[in-house]
Amino acid sequence: MKKNPKISVIVPIYKVEKYLEQCIDSIIRQTYKNLEIILVDDGSPDRCPAICDDYAQKDSRVIVIHQKNTGAPRALNNALSRAKGKYVWFIDSDDFVEKDALSVLVEKAEKNCADMVIFGARTVDFKTSAPNNQQVDYWSLSKIDKKFTQQTFTYQDTIDWLINIPTVPWNKFHRREFLVSHHIKFDTDLLAPYDAFFNLCCYLDNAKIIIYNQVLYNYRLSPQSTTAKLVANGSHQWAQPILLAQKTDELIKKKNVIEKLYGVFVKRNLLHLNFWFRRAQGSAQRKFYCKMRKYFKSLDKSIYTKENILQSGLYEFYSEILHTPFWLYYFKQNPVITTKITPLKTIKKFGGIEFLKIKQNAQNKKIYLLGIQIYHKKLTPSTPQKINTEKEDSKKILDQFVFLTEELKKMQIEIYNLRVLVKAQTCHAYLAKYRNMYKGKELVILATGPSSKYYIPKENCIHIGVNGATRFKNVKLNYLFVQDQARESQMNEDANKYDCVKFFGHHADIRAKTLFPDVKRIPMSTRLKTNAHIYLIEDKSWGNFAYDISVEPFGDFHSTVFSALQFALYTNPSKIYLVGCDCSQGYFYNSSVPFVNSKNVLKGWNLFKQFKDLIYPDTEIISINPVGLKGMFTDIYEGKNEE
Repeated sequence: MKKNPKISVIVPIYKVEKYLEQCIDSIIRQTYKNLEIILVDDGSPDRCPAICDDYAQKDSRVIVIHQKNTGAPRALNNALSRAKGKYVWFIDSDDFVEKDALSVLVEKAEKNCADMVIFGARTVDFKTSAPNNQQVDYWSLSKIDKKFTQQTFTYQDTIDWLINIPTVPWNKFHRREFLVSHHIKFDTDLLAPYDAFFNLCCYLDNAKIIIYNQVLYNYRLSPQSTTAKLVANGSHQWAQPILLAQKTDELIKKKNVIEKLYGVFVKRNLLHLNFWFRRAQGSAQRKFYCKMRKYFKSLDKSIYTKENILQSGLYEFYSEILHTPFWLYYFKQNPVITTKITPLKTIKKFGGIEFLKIKQNAQNKKIYLLGIQIYHKKLTPSTPQKINTEKEDSKKILDQFVFLTEELKKMQIEIYNLRVLVKAQTCHAYLAKYRNMYKGKELVILATGPSSKYYIPKENCIHIGVNGATRFKNVKLNYLFVQDQARESQMNEDANKYDCVKFFGHHADIRAKTLFPDVKRIPMSTRLKTNAHIYLIEDKSWGNFAYDISVEPFGDFHSTVFSALQFALYTNPSKIYLVGCDCSQGYFYNSSVPFVNSKNVLKGWNLFKQFKDLIYPDTEIISINPVGLKGMFTDIYEGKNEE
């Protein structure tokens, strides 16, 4: 082994016995000889460990590290901690390099005092090693501006394209002292996209970089690579892309990246997540979606500004994930309900989501609900098993029972949600005609808060009334919204007599009756008599504004006003005036009945504002004589002085 090697070549190895010798030979035969070759056997179960030891006996420059299988990041860090070279090169164990690669890289790095040399590669057939033409420009870097091949640069002026070149570690040649002084290692939490994060750490620590856009590396393109299997059905690493996005957000704050560059990272993260979600399969897709939605809800608003998200070109993707639970997204993509029954296997599906599955063979019968085993019976006679009553075993049984109970509760909610959605897809089709109907026009939502008595009717506006708004004699309503929650039966009676287009809101089943015993439900006979349209209201526990009311239930936020607003936004007006939406301790302007739910309604308004700003940013909301909503939207006062 060389005492002072100029270069440390690091090769992590796992289950590549067919290709390992070609890889090591291509390193040993380099025209540049002053190097050490660190082979890290990451607990490979095949002949790889023996092959490594054979090369160590033949060539003193070869160092072998045998370790338990802990993944590539730990293997690379282990070798990096032992490396002695001025420069470090990470090479994948199933690839091979050009014979003069090290000579070129050392010369390029030394001449330009570079911390990192990024160079070109080609893809080769996995079995034959023959070159192929897949993404030639992408791998060879041939399209990069020539000025970056003639002088070093840092990330500030190049990050938009720099983070989009291959993120692999093997087409980068590093100055080891730069990595050591900045404490840069491979993140062991990232078992698959660890290389992308490693590169980003180098970039954001202002590494001096130079490009060599000639091919020095041969990349064996494998369809069975770790990356390809990342979000496959049954994968345990499905959350890795989301974890990478989270760590990227943390890093750009930690490294004090200037704000004008935030948009580049926002675009990169959203593109990255969109790419992997579209590739996700089976169970990984559902898990990925839910985790990604949770991540979107926790984003740093100083980085993920509305402008940055819009400029990414993925605003619609972001908004849909943020506001749509998975079961709803799935139904949009797979609206057909199917049932498949076979003698030995029964599967019931709603929109492709498996709920009940019975597996049976000669010895066993197992029943699963939403993937949770709830029943297992031996069909053949056997001696009853004794139950261990020791405390430890009892606790395990209890824990399993509690877990199963919670899962069944979740399943019950999922089934209810699906029932509501199926009904909404059926009965809301008529609403499609209202899409963009009032584009560029002005609408008024007329509710019955105390300040409504000061309203001066606006001309040339579409008026949408809520509940008791029929009592305003100086306004002709175009539409009227009344819901099951109306506590004054007189409101329903007034609605029946009023001449306009009416929308009656119903809960999808008797759940409203159990939650609110004193609610006056709208009789179905009344709806038929008045020829009113029906719309479905979601359960109060959901809290989702409808993205598309033609297929989704209306979001329920303790007030009929929000149903009228979801309809109004769907028509895409330029302005919506709010009248009598006070959120104060009053109900109808001449009624003594107090409005006792104002706090919950105010929470709904805050959520509505977020929804409106994201989905309908061009529609202006104007509050007329606001009380509880003061300062939330554009405020105007008329007919009286500001209170």
